[in-house]
Parts: sequence; C-alpha cells; structure tokens
Amino acid sequence: MPSFHIDLHSGRGQSEVEYLHGAVVRSGIETGIPTPVNRLLTNTLLALTRKEIPLDAYAGQPQKLVRAARLMMR
Repeated sequence: MPSFHIDLHSGRGQSEVEYLHGAVVRSGIETGIPTPVNRLLTNTLLALTRKEIPLDAYAGQPQKLVRAARLMMR
C-alpha cells in the first residue's frame, strides 16, 4: 500500500505530507511564488490524517477537491 494510505489507517495522526507537499509550500513562500494547489493538498491531506476531515469526505468525489482548488485560484 502507498505510505499515505498506511498513515491514514495507522491511527498515528502523522504523515510525510508535511515534509513532501509542505516543502513546496515553504519554498513558494521563501521565493514569493504562490502555491495554492500544494497548500490545499497539504492542508487537506494533513486534516485527513488527523481525522479532522472524515476519510469518506472525498471518497469517489474528486470533483469536491477540484472545486476547492478552483475556489483557491480565484
């Protein structure tokens, strides 16, 4: 299984998402380049890991995440 799947179901409340996607966001901040999609992914994936968002919130509904990304781009 992918490591994120293992993170989600392990109950540890931690993930490598902050390290991987968060690095893109941090680099964007340092260089003045907006990274709204990576910020959305980082925040959403971390919230799923911490069980702040139910795991089924996006299951089979990728359009919900696309909609959220589009709203951020406005």
